[in-house]
Amino acid sequence: MTDLNKLRVFLEVARTGSFSKAADRLGIPASRVSRNISELEADLGTILLLRTTRRVSLTEPGSQLLEMTGKSVEALDQGINSFLTFDRAARGTLRVATSVSFAMTFLPEILFRYGERCPDVRVDVATTHQNVNLISETMDIAIRMGEPVDSNMTYRKIGQIEQGLFAAPAYCKSREFSSPDDLYNARFIAHRARMNREVLDLSLSNGRDRTSLKRVPTMIVDDPAIAERVAISGAGIAFLSHDLAAESIRRGLLQPVLPQWSGPPVSVYYLVHRGTAKVTKVEEFLKSAREVMSKRAVE
Repeated sequence: MTDLNKLRVFLEVARTGSFSKAADRLGIPASRVSRNISELEADLGTILLLRTTRRVSLTEPGSQLLEMTGKSVEALDQGINSFLTFDRAARGTLRVATSVSFAMTFLPEILFRYGERCPDVRVDVATTHQNVNLISETMDIAIRMGEPVDSNMTYRKIGQIEQGLFAAPAYCKSREFSSPDDLYNARFIAHRARMNREVLDLSLSNGRDRTSLKRVPTMIVDDPAIAERVAISGAGIAFLSHDLAAESIRRGLLQPVLPQWSGPPVSVYYLVHRGTAKVTKVEEFLKSAREVMSKRAVE
């Protein structure tokens, strides 16, 4: 099969009537132009150009090839260029996969900033507690908690989330929580990712001391956003990000349990296809996400 690039070289030589002029227009060495023409002639089994010291002229097969392929190659190049312009102009659809809790907590501000930057992009958000495969599920970006293991993807850390224990005031009213030991008989609502087999496995620190909290939870849910809703009902204590719990605390629906003790921060990463990280609609979303996560860290 003939290489399309060889056809492009041939068309430039045929139109300019010069190897050197074609090389200048294509931005490649004249030696490569000559080599490409020779290889194309070998591929097709015919002489396309007659070379003299003064000029280059087309043979009859060369004239036929120019007529048959010239417009087609131009149309193909225009189509490719319009596609690239389409991406640079940040239009089309951007597909993002993330968790329900991240979507509720951080995504609204990210999408607001992104909408100002890329008003012509339609955003399609898929929320799931499972790690999606970007290729098989045709996603452009995935946002995950914890370092990904997808070796064929580009991923970068964009921030981290602080975590702690929270419960409804009604649940805490008749109980005293002054140290981790007081959590022994508490009811816990666990996020499935925090489970170690059948046990909720948490590490807590107050800055000086560290303790490991292992409890069999009363309930197990798939996403921290669900755990927050269940905790508001008064069913027990949930281990949540401070960002997720902030609005419910402000409204008096939740309160910190052992506020001086917190869990290790969880890093937030984005994943993209290696070939699309620099596409404008993807790049601008990642920029918006980094800004929001940096702002939250300062606050």
